Amino acid sequence: DLNYLKDNSLKYNLDVFKDYFKNTGLLSNISTNNQLINKIGLRYCIENDFNDCIVLNNSKVVSETLNGNVFYSKIRRIICFKY
Repeated sequence: DLNYLKDNSLKYNLDVFKDYFKNTGLLSNISTNNQLINKIGLRYCIENDFNDCIVLNNSKVVSETLNGNVFYSKIRRIICFKY
């Protein structure tokens, strides 16, 4: 609900984690293959007072966030980024 985000007094700080990139191979979606990126990214978030970071893949395209996946809505449809 966009009104909730607009009226909510709490801020959600988000940044792009550009130090390491997620691979785009067949096994890249298995979370155990990307634990190092997540651990380093979470450390980056804590040190810089961010709530979450966006992870890019090797093609420098949005892949996911450290805490979950990225979706956006457009006219009653939920769309997932393709990578």
